[in-house]
Amino acid sequence: MTGAVNEEDDGQQARLRTLARYCTIFIGVFAVIAALKLTAHIMVPLVLALFLILIAWPFKSWLDERLDARLPKSLSYAGSFIAITLMMVTLIVIVWISALEIAEQQSAYRDGFQQFLTHAKQELSRKGVSTKATMSLDDIRVMAMMLADNFKEGIIIFCLMISYILLAIPEVSSWKTKLTRCISPAHSSHVMNTASEIAISYQKYMAFVVTSGAFNACLTYVLAMMLHLDFPVTWGVVIFLLNFVPTLGPSLMPFLMTAVAFVQFDAGSMMPYVVFIAVSAVQLIVIYVIEPRIPKDETQLSALVVLFSLTFWGYVWGLTGMLLSTPLTMGIVIAFRHFKDTQWMACMLCEAPKDMPTRSNLLDVKKTRRN
Repeated sequence: MTGAVNEEDDGQQARLRTLARYCTIFIGVFAVIAALKLTAHIMVPLVLALFLILIAWPFKSWLDERLDARLPKSLSYAGSFIAITLMMVTLIVIVWISALEIAEQQSAYRDGFQQFLTHAKQELSRKGVSTKATMSLDDIRVMAMMLADNFKEGIIIFCLMISYILLAIPEVSSWKTKLTRCISPAHSSHVMNTASEIAISYQKYMAFVVTSGAFNACLTYVLAMMLHLDFPVTWGVVIFLLNFVPTLGPSLMPFLMTAVAFVQFDAGSMMPYVVFIAVSAVQLIVIYVIEPRIPKDETQLSALVVLFSLTFWGYVWGLTGMLLSTPLTMGIVIAFRHFKDTQWMACMLCEAPKDMPTRSNLLDVKKTRRN
């Protein structure tokens, strides 16, 4: 009788410990989310800097292999920093050209958009649809002012990002030495090998996204020039950024360009429909012809996970979080994939996990842990 009571007490204590563990995890997750949101001004430049360092790190390794041993390692650091700076300056120049394109056509598009809104309201009114809640030019002007107010914040983020990159490049190289001094050589070797595998997988993913986005931007620019669309450089920049949100991002491009085409061309013109068909064809070419020929990591997020990550990171870090949502989530999934205890999470988040462990393998892992 006493043994049965003791077993019941032990079972109850085990359930309480399990409940306490899950509660701790739940509270910890919410604490991390709150910390990320409160420290956005610090974390966003740091994350952007780490992304750029990951992209440029193969170039630094290439410089290390080709520089003579007698030359200082600072040359490879300087070369990597210059390469990252050139990428950032190139992107800023392209964005600046896009802003000049929009500024030159602002007055013409203001009148054209007003006419388009008036015509749309008339058509909707004829069909019995209320137009009281439609967007006006004042609403668009307020949105433009909000974007302008964020310009100062963007400059601060840019300066912080440059500082992080300048200090982090030599710091990353010394992590292996620091780990060896802090923990045993066997454990430090295991940690560094795992970190290297994660970094290589993530570099493949980022290289695929950047290369695919560059091809998409070039094709969109050429198409805009051929169809005599306004803002060709702007459309290239937009599709390059939207390419970081797979499936959902590029699918918006035909609708965005068609909406502007309705304002640019006269009423009754067939050009907006031509634009929609042509842009859709370009997106299909990129997805089914170009992307399969680009080397990439096999891990792919499901569309539901992409939408959730877009919403979550947008809530945490705003517009920047939305652009970085898929790369951030993909980094988490790749990290989960390299640890046995979290492989099942990576398996659930992926669309077609070819290299994920099977259910029997996961069960074998659990049996091994118990033994």
